[in-house]
Amino acid sequence: MSLLRQALLPPNLVSIARLALIPFICIGLFREDTLSVVFTALLMTAAGLSDFLDGFLARRFRQVSELGKILDPVSDKLLIAPAVVILVFTRDFPFWLAVLIIGRDLAILLAGVYVSVRQRFSPPGGRGAVPSSNLTGKWTFTFLVSLTVSYFIEFAYGRAVFTWLSVVFLLLSSASYLLAEFFQISHPLSRVMADPVQAFVPAWGRRAALLFIYAVVFAKLFFWLGTDERVSAQARVLAGPERAVADALLEKYAPVLYFVEGEYSFPVEVRAMLENSDLRRDAGFFFRIGDRLLARRPVTAEALKAHSGTGTYLDLSDGWFTSRKRLARSIERRYKKIVYGRVVRDSFGGEDFTVVQYWFFHLLSGVGSTEFVYHEGDWETVSYFLDSSLRPRYAAYSQHFYARVQGWEKVRKEDGHPAVYVSYGGHAPHFAEGLHPSYLDNGMVIPLGNDLAAAGIRWTHPEVYQLSRIDDETDWASYAGRWGGVNPKSPTGPRYRSPRNPALSMWSHPVRWMIHYRALPGNTKKK
Repeated sequence: MSLLRQALLPPNLVSIARLALIPFICIGLFREDTLSVVFTALLMTAAGLSDFLDGFLARRFRQVSELGKILDPVSDKLLIAPAVVILVFTRDFPFWLAVLIIGRDLAILLAGVYVSVRQRFSPPGGRGAVPSSNLTGKWTFTFLVSLTVSYFIEFAYGRAVFTWLSVVFLLLSSASYLLAEFFQISHPLSRVMADPVQAFVPAWGRRAALLFIYAVVFAKLFFWLGTDERVSAQARVLAGPERAVADALLEKYAPVLYFVEGEYSFPVEVRAMLENSDLRRDAGFFFRIGDRLLARRPVTAEALKAHSGTGTYLDLSDGWFTSRKRLARSIERRYKKIVYGRVVRDSFGGEDFTVVQYWFFHLLSGVGSTEFVYHEGDWETVSYFLDSSLRPRYAAYSQHFYARVQGWEKVRKEDGHPAVYVSYGGHAPHFAEGLHPSYLDNGMVIPLGNDLAAAGIRWTHPEVYQLSRIDDETDWASYAGRWGGVNPKSPTGPRYRSPRNPALSMWSHPVRWMIHYRALPGNTKKK
């Protein structure tokens, strides 16, 4: 049968359709709005179900083909591999599990190449070069799809259960393929090794398990998503009669800031960015090709409100050959040294806190403490968590998206004010001087060199910097675009600052953000 005729067989069309879903799923995994989350999760679930559909059609209509034997597993692997890589960076997917999944797929791929080469030189009548997929492999894919969906929609129980089911079936499917196909072991138990699921689980049990798994995923997606923490009540700003309390707390805990000698960008009022930037829409290409000018500098509050989409950005750069560092320094001199503050009440998991937050805006930032790559605009925050008696309990310092959390007793203080050591270039706040490990992912697994912090330049309030109170009504706070050029991409503003997970928003859900990172290694534990 020709390759084209094989491709037009119904089972192979299903596999091709699964391949076609991959770019849409990958794009959707970067989205945060509820509609996109639901649609992407549905696409992933459909991809999981299609893996059983193509196998059923191939067996029912006797349309097993050599092309189908390749398309089926390849489409599975090309779907899962990029999905788990994206989730490592956006949803704290375990790095070790991503390595296991991708490493296992690479090992099977290499083994398949070896088998294909060996079969070319084998005597006639030997086994086919490409082994057929089996039920153990299909169940492995089902659990991996369920696992990725669980991480994407923040389904805690699903993550726990499907993580270990995926690990077990990854090992089972690897063993079944390598032992039965690669080594071609001849033994009475070879049929069991070739497909443990088919050997031990009856057909009715497999159908019931499949229905149960997808019923749970669909139930979570449609019925539980609306009450999930990702859309829970936001932190409440202290206002009205409580405003005086909030102002007093902001003054009381105003941090003492330390910068490394030679730092090139310090906290400044946002007017420095707005009055010296153009507002543009990102066309999605490199080097701003096709980007549309929306408003020329100075950018007004009205322009920000009119073009507050996630695809917009403030463009500070002044030509290709302008030194960004020199430009940032020249602008900063003309504006006030400002630290923005807010006080909110927030709770999660039975823990209630008054949260005193300070936000720092920088015109320019490096990647970590390096000087190889810069991006325009940078937002960082330090937050102090006070109990019902307004006694400080925890401090959480943002390290880009993730956080370092310590008990209040471990925070260095000067006359009652916490000391914050701002890293050189990247501006991540730290609890002490020295070199501090930096990470590429929000799960704090993939190292990205070290941040350098030192007690060089000292800022205090009100001697050096001023406090400016912000809340949801601040005119520029609702701007959802990026505070700087897009190559490389600059961060969004405080209201949208989170590890690509709205439930961990530093602005809307600071307590959950703190609790999440408090549990990670190197941070303090619940007292």
